[in-house]
Amino acid sequence: MTTKTFFILFFTILTSILRAGQNDWEVELVTLSAETISLSSKYQALNTKDPGFHKTIIRITNLPDAKTYFMRWNRSFFSSSEQHQKFSKKDLFHAAETLGENVAVLVISSRGFLPGEKVYYTLETVGTESKSLQFSFIPQPIVKEVRNGKSKLIGELILLEPARYELDLEGVSSFEKLKLLSRSSEESIEREFVYTKPMRIGITPGVIGKNGGVCNLSLTRQKGDYFTLQLPWGDELLGHLSGETLPTTSSFSPIHRKVSNEK
Repeated sequence: MTTKTFFILFFTILTSILRAGQNDWEVELVTLSAETISLSSKYQALNTKDPGFHKTIIRITNLPDAKTYFMRWNRSFFSSSEQHQKFSKKDLFHAAETLGENVAVLVISSRGFLPGEKVYYTLETVGTESKSLQFSFIPQPIVKEVRNGKSKLIGELILLEPARYELDLEGVSSFEKLKLLSRSSEESIEREFVYTKPMRIGITPGVIGKNGGVCNLSLTRQKGDYFTLQLPWGDELLGHLSGETLPTTSSFSPIHRKVSNEK
């Protein structure tokens, strides 16, 4: 192989690597509670819109070059629910500048989303070589923390009518004995069980003959500390769609997640 041929080959490989790196865009999600936002000088700007609601910051690194970007989202509880919003690169970096970030940024408010509802997003470019990145998260988390965040009880809305939640535990060991108490309207349910990973605890809080309400749930550990959650159902749950009802959980530690799924 001649020296000239070697350099041509080296340059071709290097160019391919650089292009591949540019295509591997990545998203980092950070969901901040309403309380965290109100107490943070850095994130005060997030309260200029929808104060009292949680916000998810979507940081985008290695953003592909394009004139237009679309964010599409789908809510699985509602038929024909796909919605979208269009952005320019200027829009993305203006939001970043407001928050003191050095990468492209989108901000999603929890207002109008149901407690524990998982929403499916697609971020895509528009052009001859369109690219997309898919991810999901819960804009309005249901979280209770104890022991300074070392243990958590996390709720996800699985069904809308009748409402059903599934609860996950973090920081709790297998074979620990737990006591669950739920009160919804005039009904109370109490049971004890032994937790084993990766068990999910199912809760259907509705009461026959009632149009809606809030289930007050507590989960007590052998060590004495306990989690409490409020799980709305029926009319109280659907009331969050109007955007007039504040989140059921006001405070939790920032929730971080990275996504890399270039298509």
